[in-house]
Amino acid sequence: MKKTTDLKTLCNEYLTFTWPATIVRAANVAKAANKPLVIITGEKELFSDYEKDEKSKFKIRTIKPCKCGWFGNPQRRCTCEVPQIKAYLRKIAWASNAVYAELTGSLWRYFQFKNINEMAVMILKQAYLEFGISGSDVVATVEIAAAIAKMENKKEIMAEHMAEAISYRRRQQD
Repeated sequence: MKKTTDLKTLCNEYLTFTWPATIVRAANVAKAANKPLVIITGEKELFSDYEKDEKSKFKIRTIKPCKCGWFGNPQRRCTCEVPQIKAYLRKIAWASNAVYAELTGSLWRYFQFKNINEMAVMILKQAYLEFGISGSDVVATVEIAAAIAKMENKKEIMAEHMAEAISYRRRQQD
């Protein structure tokens, strides 16, 4: 995935992920205030390139909302008990000089697909909803499906490519 330095989109030839407006706004506030941005999310992988960017003066860090990382996510059930969540949040070293933003809820609405057959998108959405795959899993699955399509000299990802890619991703997660 190609990242943009302004934290607005991640994109490749098959999909674009547009960051939620709340995250973009928090990033702009943090930049203007010259403060680091801390994003509370179970989707840490989506931000890994931003966190590793040593050249950027603008620092982004992510923390999970609880120990398992799924508290507040409608796709996966949090396995933490309420006392564990409270204890976890107390242990986090809250930086007084940072801007905090929370990324929760379904990320599906922030994805836009291109060069992917409509049926393939429906299969991917079903996997997202049924298996609770994360936003970063959606990106990885599309990348695998794209590789399968390219092996078959297809320019568009078809349903069978997506189904095969999901089967590889599911095996990895089981």
